[in-house]
Amino acid sequence: MQRVLLVLIIAVVALIGVQRLRHGPQPARPSTATATASDAAPGAAPATAETSAPVELLTANQLAALVRRYPPPTVLVLYGTADLLSRQLMPGLEQIATRHRGDGLLVHAVNTDPDSASYDIPRFMRTTAASFPAVRLTDRDPGDLGRALVSAGSQVITGDSAYTLPVVVVWDRAGTVVAQAQGMADADELERVVSGVLARSR
Repeated sequence: MQRVLLVLIIAVVALIGVQRLRHGPQPARPSTATATASDAAPGAAPATAETSAPVELLTANQLAALVRRYPPPTVLVLYGTADLLSRQLMPGLEQIATRHRGDGLLVHAVNTDPDSASYDIPRFMRTTAASFPAVRLTDRDPGDLGRALVSAGSQVITGDSAYTLPVVVVWDRAGTVVAQAQGMADADELERVVSGVLARSR
């Protein structure tokens, strides 16, 4: 009896060995965690990761040089992230920039609010449906900003007194200031000014 059992055991072991040799080693089945990680898109950031655009810093003189450097027509808007009028103007300003980009119009939007944190600027752009770069003025003295803008032909800010945001300045193709205002939130009026400048230069 023991010999019969021994023969049966040897036969079963031999059969198992033959089956393994015939089919080869079985690949390990991935765990749930491994499968989830491999299904993620390559380079995908975690859902909780927050990304923010870097904020470019400009002095008042650099700002003046910026609007003089490129060929006009140019629109400069100085805004504040906590300013209601700036929030009202920004969507219309985005439409003007998009509509007339093919006409050569340049639009510069610069934050001049010293109380706004750097992370507020990209957030402000997103919430106002605007795609302008995050640019911030480093100078806090209105006198410095006013003198810098005078060098670019604008006297929208005079003296050392506080100014009302948003500040808007428009240059034509000749580099002449054709419109400037403080506390301007009327995008339709700005569109009329820009359209007139572009029509005269055709």
